[in-house]
Amino acid sequence: MLTYANNLTIIPLNVTDHAIVTPEMVNYIDYKGKTKLAKPLLDYYYAFYKKRNPQIKGSPIHDALTLMASIHNEMFTFKTLPVYIVTAYEGIQRGQSIADIRPYIQFEETAKKHRIAFFFDYPMFFNEFMSIMTGEAFK
Repeated sequence: MLTYANNLTIIPLNVTDHAIVTPEMVNYIDYKGKTKLAKPLLDYYYAFYKKRNPQIKGSPIHDALTLMASIHNEMFTFKTLPVYIVTAYEGIQRGQSIADIRPYIQFEETAKKHRIAFFFDYPMFFNEFMSIMTGEAFK
């Protein structure tokens, strides 16, 4: 897809991994009672991630952060760069998307460039997520 698409916005896992919903946030959402599904789902994800990384402070919600990018552009810091796909048939590098972020690299004029998120504003994410999930205004 990246090889043929034009002007994509990419929110990579190394960014979404930081969209953490803590157990305290989940308990507050559950307390507000707007949805009974959030707590079981987020507790399940937290347990899964906790097994992989005992130091994690909550559940990363990759998809929710990615959806937020469509309505809260200002939450993210983006760079526009060409993205290349590794076409190896085996090995850990197979299928990886690679963007060269070195500032001195000169790209071909014809290189397709995509907008890639490198950082996001966690306090803004927190306020938006908690406002949506509880119906209260978090600021």
